[in-house]
Amino acid sequence: MLVTAVLMGGCRQEEPKTAPPTLSIEPAEALVFEATGGTRVIAVTTNQDTWRVLSDQTWCVAQAADDASFTVTAGINESPDDMPRAKVTVTAGTGNNARTVVLEVYQRGAEEVVPEEPPFGITLSNITATGVDMRVVPLDAAGSYYFDVIAKATLDEHHGGDIGRMMERMMAEAEQMYGSMEEALANLASRGEQEHSFTRLSPASEHVAFAVGLGADGAVNTEVVSEPFRTEELSDAVTFEVEFTNRYYDGADFTVTPSDDEFPYYCTIRPAFQYDELSDQELLEKVVAEDGFMIDFYATTGVYEYENENVWLTDTGYLVLVFGWADGAATTNIHRFPFRTLEPNIPPSECRFDVEVTGLTSRSATVAITPSDETSVYMWDLIADADYQQFKGNMKQYVTDYVAADIESLDYNRERGVGGNIFSKMLEPGTTYYVWAACIDEFGKPAADVVVSAPFETLPNQVSDAGVSAVIGKYFNGDDLYALDSEKYASGRGMAYVEVTFSANDEAVVWYGTMVKEDPSDPTGAISDAEIAETLVASGTWCPTGKLYWCEWDAEYTVLGVAIGSDDNSGPVLRLSKTFTKEGASPVSEFVEPASAAAQYIYNAPFVRYDASVKVYRERAQR
Repeated sequence: MLVTAVLMGGCRQEEPKTAPPTLSIEPAEALVFEATGGTRVIAVTTNQDTWRVLSDQTWCVAQAADDASFTVTAGINESPDDMPRAKVTVTAGTGNNARTVVLEVYQRGAEEVVPEEPPFGITLSNITATGVDMRVVPLDAAGSYYFDVIAKATLDEHHGGDIGRMMERMMAEAEQMYGSMEEALANLASRGEQEHSFTRLSPASEHVAFAVGLGADGAVNTEVVSEPFRTEELSDAVTFEVEFTNRYYDGADFTVTPSDDEFPYYCTIRPAFQYDELSDQELLEKVVAEDGFMIDFYATTGVYEYENENVWLTDTGYLVLVFGWADGAATTNIHRFPFRTLEPNIPPSECRFDVEVTGLTSRSATVAITPSDETSVYMWDLIADADYQQFKGNMKQYVTDYVAADIESLDYNRERGVGGNIFSKMLEPGTTYYVWAACIDEFGKPAADVVVSAPFETLPNQVSDAGVSAVIGKYFNGDDLYALDSEKYASGRGMAYVEVTFSANDEAVVWYGTMVKEDPSDPTGAISDAEIAETLVASGTWCPTGKLYWCEWDAEYTVLGVAIGSDDNSGPVLRLSKTFTKEGASPVSEFVEPASAAAQYIYNAPFVRYDASVKVYRERAQR
């Protein structure tokens, strides 16, 4: 039994052997990344259930993608040096039976990028409060280019800070102004190295000096090269004293003394109203803009003695303004020295006005007006009876509104002494008018009650032989024109583009015309010839010839016109109606680009009937 047991134990079956681990990767050769980096996928083949991957460098990231592959990723290497070699180790199995494969990974350094030379070199020097010297050296000595200096505030406000956009608009305008792009480039473009001294810049302000290449079509063909800079503050190293020796109702005598007798400066006078409220910078810019080239002519040195020129208005505040000036630009801040003219001989409430009306025709009159005090300052004009009846209860407000309509010119519109005006071919026939007059203060307000003259009446109209005719020519579909030029005709999409030609006979001295959209509730056919004629004279186009209009489809429009003869009488009223349909539009192949301005937008403009309102007759008479 014992032997048998031993034999049985010696015959026990052995356990099966485990297969050795296998491991391979594809590709197995070393990986080389460029400086831009990237990701590579590596396939893994093994007989093991699990495997793992590890990189010994942080720049090289290795991670399993799935059961049979992993990825190797390199980021961007911005350094010109190669990254240190990375070893990516893949291991299958565990313990003594583990199998390992190592993959070497490299990454090259970034190539040194040599910056591209800009198309222009800009050098700025001698930056002052109002000027700068600019030198431009183009890379292409034979290429056309434009250079300039612009205030940054202007560039931002009008061009969105975009010099390219500004140049596009500027060259389009230049082409129109010079007649062709070739002429525009001949006058504006430069070639080769250039130097220029810019003057009359705003002090203490941001500016941009720039240069851009221009093609034969006027388009910008290079990058914009710009150089920002800031002008300096104006100096007050030189001071001024002003001594007033005499004052009059129409001015003053004064002496200007600078602290440096050799220092050039400019002196002028402005009304305190609307000028004294400006900042020094605003005031200086306004005076320079208004007086322009005269400043160079009248700038002086040393002591300046001003003798009254008898041109200033009574009882009005003024400013003597003084500032340094040289080389076409201000060199100091502006200095203000106020004075006031004397009061009139009598109070405004006591001033009376004598009015004489002569030369009456159906549309013209000559008016002379004489104030009772030659030192009083006043304004005057006509008022038609229809307006007077509406406003006679508050003529002060009427005059206040009248003055406010041109308040910027208050100092020129007020007058003193005998006045007069010829109202030629612009009054209404058979119409009653009055002359109003009022003393006006330095702020544009009536200083006393408004004086209204006795009425006078123009002669009734006698139908003249003067005549105007019109032809409605071809009209085109605005959509077709938009297809030809989407920028120029963008606003005319869905509209009719209509050509109207006006002509007058030999008896016509002047004529007026317009086109209106008919209002079915108030058609022009229901309006008298007299009202249409007077409305045309007041607001129609003066002496039109060829006119262009945008009109709505399938809406009725009427061309209106009237001519005035040498006797001031009007001829028959022209009425020419038409409805524009797409079917009646001429083919775009027959369209000829007009040489005149763009079409007027009258598609929603009906005939405007008379409305009582403040009217300026004298301004119209002086045009």
